[in-house]
Amino acid sequence: MDPDHFFTLIDIGKLYLTKQDLPRSVPYLERAIRVDPASARAHHLRGLAYQAAGDNSQAALEYRKALPDAQYTRSVPTYYLNFGTSLMQIDLYAEAAQMLEQFARLAPNDFEGHFQLGAAYEIQSERTLDDSLTRRAVEELKLALSIQPNHAMAHYYLSKAYRRLEQYELADAEFELYERLSP
Repeated sequence: MDPDHFFTLIDIGKLYLTKQDLPRSVPYLERAIRVDPASARAHHLRGLAYQAAGDNSQAALEYRKALPDAQYTRSVPTYYLNFGTSLMQIDLYAEAAQMLEQFARLAPNDFEGHFQLGAAYEIQSERTLDDSLTRRAVEELKLALSIQPNHAMAHYYLSKAYRRLEQYELADAEFELYERLSP
């Protein structure tokens, strides 16, 4: 009856997106963006579709369009997680850390946020040799492991961070846990 009804377009696009049916989701999301080009929700969902398709550069561009709408982004904490992980995939670790810090503030008990933030810090510290980032990585990864102790990759990154801080016994213990928990 109304092919340009914004909320219907968003809802149908999101429905197909949750079913991981990108070919059916994308046209609805793009129509929603044409109807309301300033909609943070539409850009966020379109970013998710790009990210699901493996196009993290385009995903980051869409997330960037949603960023000015603080009311939306703060009400949907996973926006920051989605944006941060897409930025990590395109080697923008400093900016990714900013997004992931925001997510960790909004969702302090979320394992994935602390893990991704710890990984972003660890990779940044490896590239810059900045010990303060290494210590921040250790803090975040320990927090993540307090929530989900059997996550192999968190132990791996923690091992690397401890090694950089010359805490070799802790590094070896974490690496052993990583090897034991890895599939």
